Amino acid sequence: MKKPVFKTLSVLISILFVFLLLGCTKESLKVNKNSLIMYSLKNGKIKLNVKDLKENTSKKVTIKNKILNENSVITETSNVFDPWLINSPAENQNDVLFFPYEDGKIISLKNKGHTVIGTINNYIFLCKYENDSLKIIKLDKKTLNSEELKFRLTLDEDTRVFLGDYNDTKEELSTVYTNSTGTYLLNISQNKIQSDKISNKVLCGKVKWVKNELIFIGKDLLNSKKLNDKLILIKIKDSNAKINVKEYNVIPQCFNVENEIVDIQYIDDTNLLILAIKPGGNKLALYKFNKNKYTINQLNEEKIDFQSIKVLNNQTYIIGFDKIFKLNGDFNLKYLK
Repeated sequence: MKKPVFKTLSVLISILFVFLLLGCTKESLKVNKNSLIMYSLKNGKIKLNVKDLKENTSKKVTIKNKILNENSVITETSNVFDPWLINSPAENQNDVLFFPYEDGKIISLKNKGHTVIGTINNYIFLCKYENDSLKIIKLDKKTLNSEELKFRLTLDEDTRVFLGDYNDTKEELSTVYTNSTGTYLLNISQNKIQSDKISNKVLCGKVKWVKNELIFIGKDLLNSKKLNDKLILIKIKDSNAKINVKEYNVIPQCFNVENEIVDIQYIDDTNLLILAIKPGGNKLALYKFNKNKYTINQLNEEKIDFQSIKVLNNQTYIIGFDKIFKLNGDFNLKYLK
């Protein structure tokens, strides 16, 4: 077991972050708790299409800001009301947090290199690459106070930290990171960080809490070009929240290992639902994964320029740049007009 060494430093958000003025045209950005948001980026603007599911109405808002351009990358968590992380490749543009459900507030992170891990209650956890170390920033979404948690990690060309998943029953935020020595679990709980090696392979995929069992499904990143390549299932934690790593090869059948897995959901004690973006990026496919036979079969697919998956009022929605689909109980996607 590899346990990280970290140092906690509390600082005021006024030192770490700078507020940026937000310019809106057309309408003020007032988004209620029954709404989902589609977006597009172009010419220094973010165009939002806000759909109110309760009232079945839509409105469009255009936001102008100097930190936005068409090459910016937006990362969202599955939590509808979390802020969005916006990364820009431009040297003079820092990463920012955008709060669409809080009147479009934008906060600069003062530098670049951030990724999102996830949230625990009122806190969002960001990962920051800095020189040869990796920082985890814990940010209070309400007060905007922050803590920097720093732990030792060998950074190399294979280092990557994935978007994590939160178990609200156990109050644990779990993600997976890699370096050239393998793949590791990174677990955050009660202000404690724990790191455990789960594979000697450098893997790429999705980590997910499913009925209090933590699993990872992905591929061997360094050997993914081999013919008849296999998916890899790793059962990381059992229902007792104990580390119990078991690795299995999965028969992919109709599943292309180059698919990007964007979500894993519980169907029953035998089957899981896998949602994945096919190569090319404009088709979302649904697969049934049998955990006993380790086989995958495709259920259906839908053309969509994928943006995010959100869970609102225990209902799953797939959001594209110009469409929203509701995931029905029969695993079909219903287009919301």
